[in-house]
Amino acid sequence: MNSLSVSLRRDDDDEDTAKVEVEVVSEQFSGLGSAWFSIHQLSQALSEFEAFPINVDKIPAIAGGYWNNDATELIHEHVHISVRPLDSRGNLVMNVKVFSPYVEYSREKMGRGACCDYLLDYEALKEFCEEMRHLISGSLSKVEFCRLAVPTRPGTP
Repeated sequence: MNSLSVSLRRDDDDEDTAKVEVEVVSEQFSGLGSAWFSIHQLSQALSEFEAFPINVDKIPAIAGGYWNNDATELIHEHVHISVRPLDSRGNLVMNVKVFSPYVEYSREKMGRGACCDYLLDYEALKEFCEEMRHLISGSLSKVEFCRLAVPTRPGTP
């Protein structure tokens, strides 16, 4: 089974900030990562995901982790979700990367992670964005998105 689970927990001190936890499962691979985001940043990324067609020159992405001191450069990515076109028939690739650092070795970027590519179409992407908006609004506590496929070679089961 292929799935992408996303949960969101708002900061007690700042309603505009939330910890996003992402879990990926794809056949024999799985991984978990989390990062802090502003609610505005998440909403804006979803708007970019909803664009049709997706701009190949500016691939929409949600990415978070450890930033440099002035928060201008992501230096250690813990959560990444991006979508890009695969072909001219409307097929898309969702790339999901998660990473959990070993806290005592975070400067060395040591930890464990997973990266999964999933196939989907614009309709499935629209459904994902709608569920994510419900998550942000608080009407859902978790998104369990299973309308994902993994690439296979023609003729293989």
